[in-house]
Amino acid sequence: MGIKVAFLDDHKMFLESITQKLAQQYPEISVELVETNSNTFLTKLSKVKPNIVVLDLVLTADPVDGNAIASKIKERYPKIKTMMLSGRTDSASVRAAFRHGVKAFVSKTASIEELATAINAVHSGERYVSEVLRTITLYEFLEELTFRSTTLSPDSLSLREKEIITLIARGFTIQDIAKFLNVQTRTITTHTSNIRRKTGMATDAHLTKFALKNGWLTLDD
Repeated sequence: MGIKVAFLDDHKMFLESITQKLAQQYPEISVELVETNSNTFLTKLSKVKPNIVVLDLVLTADPVDGNAIASKIKERYPKIKTMMLSGRTDSASVRAAFRHGVKAFVSKTASIEELATAINAVHSGERYVSEVLRTITLYEFLEELTFRSTTLSPDSLSLREKEIITLIARGFTIQDIAKFLNVQTRTITTHTSNIRRKTGMATDAHLTKFALKNGWLTLDD
């Protein structure tokens, strides 16, 4: 039995290209519905009743996004599986989509072969994340894990070290901090090395998160 698929994407030429390729190369995948507008799509969905709906995350002409559509489909048609086909490549978008019930997240840069693989995986009851997104998502996860795994108590830092962390988080350079505190640059360099050694944080971004977490800095600073 073939796989009935419906597409919602506001890029008409993109839709025409991928649906044509699927028809030519994967006859087991039957494209039953192609729409660029979410209201029209949802109206027709009840008549078509596909196995899988492929959604674009960002629908520029619509008041809602692909996540909202995925939630509506899950509520109205629980037997229909949804997956995302998006140009977004950040882990936050991937996680948000899965929270809204999608079974796969495929990058728009993926090949038609990978899209077909994802469709077959979802139809078989599996989850799928595009290969290019796996690397990005894993990298961001490891970055976050590095920060979260830091168990250093703020009390183990001196007042001067806390002050320097806060200034780094506010965008001050080593030279700026030295002038601000009226000390030599090498003194700040030494403090910074000690801070990174104690906290295990190699980047200014992690130090900024650390400052925010401990209330030494607010998003308005």
